[in-house]
Amino acid sequence: MKCQECGKNDASMHYKEIRDGEVHEQHLCAECAEKKGYVGPAAKGEFSIPNLLGSMAESEFPPGEGEEAAPRCACCGMTYPEFKASGRLGCPECYEAFRLPLIPLFRRIHGSDRHLGKTPGESGEERLRTHAIRMLKERLERCVRMEEFEEAARIRDEIRRMESEDD
Repeated sequence: MKCQECGKNDASMHYKEIRDGEVHEQHLCAECAEKKGYVGPAAKGEFSIPNLLGSMAESEFPPGEGEEAAPRCACCGMTYPEFKASGRLGCPECYEAFRLPLIPLFRRIHGSDRHLGKTPGESGEERLRTHAIRMLKERLERCVRMEEFEEAARIRDEIRRMESEDD
């Protein structure tokens, strides 16, 4: 298959992206993939997940500007531009440190910014309801601790309504 960009070279990279529920697919040669930023010069000719992720990560900071003001992980010291360059986070705390710029990246890759996973024997709808009830119970406990009894009563009623749907 020929490269869809230049039409000359054989396509060596096949890039598929889901945007707004639609699948967009590109078949590119190494040079065109590099020009589009799907792989860096170091990965030319070979596929690299870190380079692909780094190229998909949108920088919140213009190149050369504001990098010193970029968020830094308090645990490992990594900055967002360093993540963008490597495509790898330094530690689990980086997920929280770079939460805002990572959300659009996760949406592009997974189609969602929440991990739902799979649960044997439980449908997705049941799992979502179970999760919502658990979150409401946590909010209820916080409201009671803070003596916000009117809000606590409203949450209690919502929990009862959701649990009665199970019956």
